[in-house]
Amino acid sequence: MKNIVIVAMLVLTTGALSGQNFRKGAVVEVSELSVSLKPDASMDNYMNLLLTQLAPATSIAFPGTEVYFTKGVRGLSEGKVGAIWVFESVSAKNKFFQPDGSLTAAGEEATGKLAPVLEALDEVGTATRTSTDWILINESRQMIEKNYYEYLMSFCERGNIEEVPVAPSDMGLIDPLLQGLVENLAGSVSELIQSGVKEGDPRYKQYVSGIKNSRESIKTAVSELKEVNQPAFHKGASFGLHQLTVDLEPGVSMDQFMEYMIDDYIPEVEKHYNGVKILVMQKRGPGNENQIAWVYYFRSVRSRDALWPEADTPSEEAEEALNQIQPVLFKLLEMGTWTESYGVWIIQ
Repeated sequence: MKNIVIVAMLVLTTGALSGQNFRKGAVVEVSELSVSLKPDASMDNYMNLLLTQLAPATSIAFPGTEVYFTKGVRGLSEGKVGAIWVFESVSAKNKFFQPDGSLTAAGEEATGKLAPVLEALDEVGTATRTSTDWILINESRQMIEKNYYEYLMSFCERGNIEEVPVAPSDMGLIDPLLQGLVENLAGSVSELIQSGVKEGDPRYKQYVSGIKNSRESIKTAVSELKEVNQPAFHKGASFGLHQLTVDLEPGVSMDQFMEYMIDDYIPEVEKHYNGVKILVMQKRGPGNENQIAWVYYFRSVRSRDALWPEADTPSEEAEEALNQIQPVLFKLLEMGTWTESYGVWIIQ
């Protein structure tokens, strides 16, 4: 099996990212930048140009892409500058770049449109970069949540008063508040049906009123959840990219290891580590099949620090979460063990 990366982005949530690109099959190019500043120039000036000019200009010049810049705060990333360039598909990346990384004719044309911005950057400093491409191979939990929220809002607008929505738990989503609201609505609908009361009966209005109130409560809850359920990359988000070397047990394939990790281990981590989201990506091109990575991402530094207030220092909440996931973790360790290195980045 090819190299796999698991992006569990504790940070990877974006107000700027539309969300349309960060879907299964998207290509995520992760880069580390080495910046050489000109005399009297500052990194703040350089970062300001990257964020306010290069990022939006690149997304326009290269349609179907989004660009984000990051600062490293922990682990091997500490003190470094990084970049994330998201292409909506492999074909979108291939339109602008050859397999060896060189520009296609379309890429040359797009880069030409960036000339004024690139010239302004050169006056402040120059940068070299090392990059790795990853292909997203699972659906972001945030995309599942987003689609479910849209479904619920649409459901609550529909007119069939005896209809019951799909519950969050049936979608694999853990949300006690929303689950309770949907169950309350289902209970109200059940009471109406079991009563046998029909339209025109005075009691019918009472049942309908209760059902409509339940729907409004769901709409209010969903509206609030959508505010915090931002797309994968946004300013202030934090993500830890953990690169692993896996030593598989005899008789276990990398496909089996990854299947269990995606289907069993990751859902348990997301369930018990409050605020953590995990994506899975596969490295483009040849490589060691036992080299993988997982990334924990959070909506904010605050949500990350609730679990890891300092590097390699779990909080009591994180320790409790670890106890909860031990059955699936031990099962994963029975399939293979690993050594790892990591870096933590903040979206700027």
